Amino acid sequence: WGFKGFVVSDWNSIGELIAHGVASDLEQAAEKGLNAGVDMDMSANAYVTKLAGLVKQGRVKVSTIDESTRRVLRMKVAMGLFERPYTDEARTAKTLLSPEHLAVAREAAEKSFVLLKNEKDVLPLKSSQKVALIGPLADSNDDMLGEWAVSGRKEDVVTLRTSLSERLGSNLTYVEGTKIQTADESGFAAAVEAARNADAVVMAMGESRFMSGESFSRTNLNLPGNQTKLVQAVAALGKPVVLIVFSGRPLALPIEATEATAILEAWFPGVQAGPALARTLFGDASPSGRLTASFPRSVGQMPLYYNLMSTGRPARTDAPNQRFVSSYLDERTTPLFPFGHGLTYTTFEYSAPQILTKSITVADLLKRRATVGIETLVKNTGSRPGIETVQLYIRQRGTSVARPVRELKGYQRLSLNPGESRAIRFALKADDLAFWNLQMKHTV
Repeated sequence: WGFKGFVVSDWNSIGELIAHGVASDLEQAAEKGLNAGVDMDMSANAYVTKLAGLVKQGRVKVSTIDESTRRVLRMKVAMGLFERPYTDEARTAKTLLSPEHLAVAREAAEKSFVLLKNEKDVLPLKSSQKVALIGPLADSNDDMLGEWAVSGRKEDVVTLRTSLSERLGSNLTYVEGTKIQTADESGFAAAVEAARNADAVVMAMGESRFMSGESFSRTNLNLPGNQTKLVQAVAALGKPVVLIVFSGRPLALPIEATEATAILEAWFPGVQAGPALARTLFGDASPSGRLTASFPRSVGQMPLYYNLMSTGRPARTDAPNQRFVSSYLDERTTPLFPFGHGLTYTTFEYSAPQILTKSITVADLLKRRATVGIETLVKNTGSRPGIETVQLYIRQRGTSVARPVRELKGYQRLSLNPGESRAIRFALKADDLAFWNLQMKHTV
């Protein structure tokens, strides 16, 4: 393959060969790891304590160690670690959390938000509105860092409560309402009362940072604890409810999708969580993120992905309880929010896509002499500037092996002012259309 790097294990992975049952002790784990091509042992201390003995026993060759060492040293030389073995620690104070870095952190957070729902154009909010901020994640600086923020400090995080307080002053009322994981409803009454006296309600709900990441799997994808009950209690007032969801995974939000007026998926936005969310809620920044994974209606739909294979009896609609076709008895088959979904504060109109290439041969495709051109005209039909992500999906039929019902083959982001139009073109190459056929050849 021409790979010039080296292979390093994950944390204690060499030692964990024992738990996997493929090594009886650390010595055998070291032997199998190095002979399999793992050049560096991370933290198990298997190599440093066992390789010398393995060489004496003839179970590991010196030439194998030399080659692994050569690969590691080659990378260190390429990185200049021998000329500059130490870093300038003074750079930390000058660089980390500098204004330039904070601006990038805020922008990255803003671009990651996905507007899932915006009924009645409740967003963006107006600074003149009285806002009730409710939820266990509204002022949780630690959770904004997300999982594996090893060196992140919660003291450096600006929360949503802080940013909304700076913007709204006395027009903001904050009530926690509930904890992330609890059955205690003693805070519900104060939350409902705050919502009753507000023009709009922002609810900051979701998972803690330690509910996502390695070894933090869940069998239930709903909002944890009694958060859904609090959303329902507040929504019953009939006030506009903007639900901000913090999570490290797609959640199942069927009740929330009905009760909330707007839903913004914020993930775990980092140190500039508050400023990024405040700017987005009030329209200084427009949401432009798109989902990279589908949100299910129920955990029973998992695994759920957009590029699935068709069954022999696909249903004509996604309605439940259709006899003798692929459907669920008790749930629709489509996701609640599909892969690629994402709204913004304006609307767009597409013309019917045009295939520009009238004919083409497989030979021309494979020899890269031609592509399949596709064009559509995109128009901003709303009253605000906006960013649209134009996505191109294909489906191939009549192939020697089954192909997915939908495959993403390209996307382009464009910014359009109100009334502005722009033609977007895609060029499908051989690699976009190729797949492994019945003869196990990767071709068109």
